Amino acid sequence: MNKDLIWNFEFNEQTKIEFDTSLLLKPAESSGPIKWEVRFFWSEDEQCVLNALTDSEVDLALYEPKNHKDYYYLIPGYEYNLKKRYEKIFYKPLVERSGRALGFGAKQILEPSSEELSQKDLLATQMLEHINQRSIELYVQKEAFGYSFPSSPKTKLELGRVEVLNKVFYTACVEGRSYALVEQIAHHLAPQHQATDYVHFLQQLVQS
Repeated sequence: MNKDLIWNFEFNEQTKIEFDTSLLLKPAESSGPIKWEVRFFWSEDEQCVLNALTDSEVDLALYEPKNHKDYYYLIPGYEYNLKKRYEKIFYKPLVERSGRALGFGAKQILEPSSEELSQKDLLATQMLEHINQRSIELYVQKEAFGYSFPSSPKTKLELGRVEVLNKVFYTACVEGRSYALVEQIAHHLAPQHQATDYVHFLQQLVQS
């Protein structure tokens, strides 16, 4: 019997005995500046069944709520992760891929510059030109709940409800600085579900 959590999310609690919880309690062997993510999406009519790791992530009272209203900019031929939030345009650079996980560098605020441009500023200027001249703008509204595992470094599970193009989707994301922890947790939560990211998810949505 699965436990309903919120929206279409439910946990299979029989799988807790299969996860080595000691992985959460000891410092990860390696962590660094890259933030690793494994993200999943489901359509509105699908049940989002996840495998439980412990007693904690099945308790909604331990989650922190948040809401975002963003504009994503899709640039044909590119995989740039670009969005406008709080009237600022953010770029989240993809720096590495491994398994189902994507590794991102620190978010950058894109601002035009009239001074002598560095390589970083040239890329920012190019992106802003793409946004102004050839981007596909999508309004994305997300309500989410985040749970922090008792791990070092911090590793989080986010469960979200997304509205885009008058459709509803659900998303789950495991994120943290330790690649090993993110991959192990994501593999246990959803071993068979295909992982993707916002850019490719939105690109496929536009093309469908």
